[in-house]
Amino acid sequence: REYERAAASRALNAWWRDCGDLLVLYMRGLDYDRTNYAELSKPVAKETRQRALDLLGDAWRDPDLALPPLTLLKRAAAFDDNDYKWGLASDYDLWLQSALTRRTRSMDEVLTVKSLRWYDTLAWLEDEPWTTSLGILSALTDKLLRPLPSNDVNDVLETATASAWLERLRVLLADAQNATAFEARRGPAPFSLASVRSAARGALGVAVDALGAAEVPELVR
Repeated sequence: REYERAAASRALNAWWRDCGDLLVLYMRGLDYDRTNYAELSKPVAKETRQRALDLLGDAWRDPDLALPPLTLLKRAAAFDDNDYKWGLASDYDLWLQSALTRRTRSMDEVLTVKSLRWYDTLAWLEDEPWTTSLGILSALTDKLLRPLPSNDVNDVLETATASAWLERLRVLLADAQNATAFEARRGPAPFSLASVRSAARGALGVAVDALGAAEVPELVR
């Protein structure tokens, strides 16, 4: 059982490290071609960046990329007192917390200053509105909230994931109100704080549309 638990944990961590992080890089990245001296670098193909965005949004809600199969978790109980075999403990809660941590680490990469700067830079290079920070954050918000997670107990991880994303957008909007506050929390501000404010506000607007007017006061507070 310990081998199965360790293998499952390694597999999930490896996917988020090797694939999840790469999706963020593809969303904001440049393609290098050293054989073309007239154009050594250019944005990653739009179709590839769109595909990376779609895959990342889906991964944030994919239960198969969050937890091992429930059949394995049910076999993974351990005794609190291994000498007298007293008191069984199953770490379901720790698996859920680890799944949320993997997802939120990916969210933080999406919202780094470098990422926000490059979304708008690539949009400027291509004159493509959907690739701006506003377009990226709005699309990911839509992915997380349509359809809405239900109130069913089985959707506790989805609800926590959506809440974590909305909280990060709220903090981003608050930080972007002035350069001093932004730099105190996140380091050097991007060249356009106005675009960051617009992106965070627009993404929260998508959330308001999805959640309903009753949620507006809580989201914008």
